[in-house]
Amino acid sequence: MPPTARSACPPLDVALVDFITAGQSMHIAAATDPGQPTVVRALGCRVNRARTRVTLLVPRSQSAALLSAIDSNRRIAAVFSQPDTNASIQLKGNDAQVIPATDRDRALFTDYVNLISERLLALHIPELFARSLCSAAPEDLVTIAFSPVAAYQQTPGDSAGVSLALGGSPPSP
Repeated sequence: MPPTARSACPPLDVALVDFITAGQSMHIAAATDPGQPTVVRALGCRVNRARTRVTLLVPRSQSAALLSAIDSNRRIAAVFSQPDTNASIQLKGNDAQVIPATDRDRALFTDYVNLISERLLALHIPELFARSLCSAAPEDLVTIAFSPVAAYQQTPGDSAGVSLALGGSPPSP
């Protein structure tokens, strides 16, 4: 059974933190109490100094159903996928909360859009498309913070779905 208190969550491995904050393609999922799923693209990621809390940026105007589900039950799943290799990891939490974005978060958003645009350009995806995909008004951003209680390998292949130790390494391509 996963821990439910923030203090019970072990710190994420430094390499895993580096992976999830390196401009990956990110999606957040939640579900209403009856089980209706909702998914939104995240537009930035940061991890606290203790490596026990992940914060993701989303545009409020595109995330109403997700934010409502999180407000209702606090459960969240976030997937981080490296565009050029499809190396992917999923983190789950049960204490997610919506928090107003700060100036630091808005700067993170700008950095993320620049980084993901560069990564996708290397895959011959036009920069205009990448920037459009990640467009949001800075004043529309909110953050979703959570303590990971479970991690899973999600890289396509035989290991997809395998549970990982939270202090474990990121997926290999």
